[in-house]
Amino acid sequence: MDKMCVICQKMYHAKRADSKYCSAACRKAASRQVSEEPVAKVVPKPVDEWANSAETKTQAEIEEHYSLKNFPRVKYYSQNGGGSGALSPYPLSDPRSQAYL
Repeated sequence: MDKMCVICQKMYHAKRADSKYCSAACRKAASRQVSEEPVAKVVPKPVDEWANSAETKTQAEIEEHYSLKNFPRVKYYSQNGGGSGALSPYPLSDPRSQAYL
């Protein structure tokens, strides 16, 4: 089957139906050519819009967002019945509370 080389535009006898180049030199020349289509650069979106808040928010917006009223109230449990010591956000029945001993 006769085909035309996509690099040098010369007719050649193709051994395979899917061949594109007449020689190894043309195949290598094709691999060295720069693609005309620009590759889209993938920019990952931040998980949290406040992750880069110093770049996009004003100081007043940052302080308002990170104020105590925006954080949920957490009940803390004492390991020793209310005396001094570490407080745990987990009840005593929860095994995770042992990390606060």
